[in-house]
Amino acid sequence: IFYVYRNFDMKTVGQWASVYLNGKPLAVLPEESYSFARLKPGKHNVKIYKHGLVTGDKERPYYDVTFEVSAGKTIYMRWSTLMGNPDVMLEAGEATRMVSVNAVEDGFVHKDLGRSEIAVTKLVTPAQIGAITSIR
Repeated sequence: IFYVYRNFDMKTVGQWASVYLNGKPLAVLPEESYSFARLKPGKHNVKIYKHGLVTGDKERPYYDVTFEVSAGKTIYMRWSTLMGNPDVMLEAGEATRMVSVNAVEDGFVHKDLGRSEIAVTKLVTPAQIGAITSIR
């Protein structure tokens, strides 16, 4: 299972993210929210578009990576880690890059931390462009 979430962070107030998984909309994450998808083993792509009250919508993804999932693996990605981190921002014209699901600098967090932080957030439901139950 792939979880993407957003905990409270003063640096990202007034911003939100549109999350796309394998080219399909997964979630729009407001403050303190999460969504998830059940993934089959193999390579998957996540793109995150940044939106903000001051900055407006961005036409190109802020973040675009490909990662590999093994059977039975649960992955947690914290969006707040990515915002404000210029090292992960996708430069104009740059293509997706392959990353490890263990790379903290790429937004992935340990399952214990992910579970504890998600516990104080709210699920973005499918009716709110939330969880995709199965993605190829």
